[in-house]
Amino acid sequence: MTEDTELLQRWRAGDGAAGNELFQRCFAPIYRFFVNKTRSVADTEELTQSTFVALMAARERFRGASSFLTYALGVAHNVLRRYYRGLARAGAHLETLGSSIAALGAGAQTQLECAEAQQLVLAALREIPAELQIVLELYYVEELAPDAIGEALGLPTNTVRSRIQRGREHLRAKVEDLAARAPGAAAPGDDRWAEAIKAAFPARLPATVSWRPD
Repeated sequence: MTEDTELLQRWRAGDGAAGNELFQRCFAPIYRFFVNKTRSVADTEELTQSTFVALMAARERFRGASSFLTYALGVAHNVLRRYYRGLARAGAHLETLGSSIAALGAGAQTQLECAEAQQLVLAALREIPAELQIVLELYYVEELAPDAIGEALGLPTNTVRSRIQRGREHLRAKVEDLAARAPGAAAPGDDRWAEAIKAAFPARLPATVSWRPD
């Protein structure tokens, strides 16, 4: 497989096909990054597009210190922060990523279709602080190591590890709370968290969702 850095160099030199391939490698992770953190599918698609527009404008600034995906997730993180600031201004005065997407007025309903137990986990993720939701999803869904997550988010690795631990604690408590209020719902066992979170997110995206940078 062609390295990301080679594709980027070719894209910078005017090779649109190389740019397309580079973006297609990143598209699903970027879309998944937003899909459980917004008010609607339309918002998810708009933020995904905004991220790739920003990546096109910033392609000369990427120096290859991390993978292009890590760099792209960092851009997506900045786009999400702006989105949350907008929601906070429109509603209560809340700390953006310190608040959950549900607290910012989006509610607990997820855009993803999956089994009931996974729906419970997704709803719970939307009710914990976004800064914790972000690291949990990057860790379990995208299977990024804490140092790579730190590079994407501009955080020390130890801070990422702390957020993963705190995120698990918040998520477990929230899932148990939601399960207690939903007859017949059951929280995943302690050995099923990683599986439950990852399985809730689509490995592939609908055919109608696409992006081409050329």
